[in-house]
Amino acid sequence: MTPIALRDGVVIPAAAVAHMLSHADSRYIPAWFETLPAMVDRWCERWAITLHPDIPSLSYTVVLFGRSAMEGEVVLKLAPAGMEFSSEIAGLAAFQGPDVVRLIHDDPDEAGMLMERVVPGTPLRAFDDRIDDATATAIGAAMLKRLWRPAPADPGDLIPLERWFRDLFRLRDQLRDGRDDLPVSRDAVERGARLAEGLLASGDTSVLHGDLHHGNILERADGGWTVIDPKGLIGDRAYDIGTWMLNGWPASEPGDHASILHRRIDDFARDLGMPRERIIGGALVHVVLVIAWACVDTTPDDRAHDAWLGGTLRAHAILDAMAMASGLER
Repeated sequence: MTPIALRDGVVIPAAAVAHMLSHADSRYIPAWFETLPAMVDRWCERWAITLHPDIPSLSYTVVLFGRSAMEGEVVLKLAPAGMEFSSEIAGLAAFQGPDVVRLIHDDPDEAGMLMERVVPGTPLRAFDDRIDDATATAIGAAMLKRLWRPAPADPGDLIPLERWFRDLFRLRDQLRDGRDDLPVSRDAVERGARLAEGLLASGDTSVLHGDLHHGNILERADGGWTVIDPKGLIGDRAYDIGTWMLNGWPASEPGDHASILHRRIDDFARDLGMPRERIIGGALVHVVLVIAWACVDTTPDDRAHDAWLGGTLRAHAILDAMAMASGLER
């Protein structure tokens, strides 16, 4: 694997290229990488952008920082085909407001977005020594209340939760058919699938962020907070709390995840006016869905993914115990 050179001396490291190529739907990516330099040139020339050398940690999209002579500090985000990027564009457009990063321009056909760059842009997760977990959770709850809105009559590119849940239902069917090579119990998957069916039948069709956690809330220069990177989902609001439960473990409170989770659930229930049982159920669905995705994507030789899956399963065990105590297993 080789690095990819872009304009202004910016280079995408070989490790980032390899990571993107590891995606389960990677058949489009090699050809896309060949077109990436020219694509970046087009965006930069249109918006008079000079790229900065610092590249954030990349996942399955390319994110570049720069300064536009027209818009100031900006973020250019580009993705290969097949990455559901159009839903991110739709979600960001739906949420536009004072607490969400400003979308300057988008091109669904080219899977690209130009956004303002939040300055200083320090993520909430970096404030562990100054913001305790309860305060961080209160910030997360406030962001969700400001984001959530009824789904439009024409959802466009927004993704219904039913589509996201397909891998969970597929894993349940595989376990029923006798698949036995997974580090997760059939009972856990059955319970997660049953709760997922309940979310789909609830009648709540709100526009959801889909990935709200401590890394997707950034500090603004005025001391406020800005949300980034919505997935653009439609469905029950309880599901939108699940990602938070698996993230942001404070270093100052190590080892006692169960107590932290209980406190977070109580805080979300109070701040969002949502029953604890709905929050627990939504969190369980998310965790089991993440496990289902991992079971679909990983291979026996993918040790890094196996380690990540192990951490997810530990979190699942905590949430599962809480669900059982609430009677949700029945």
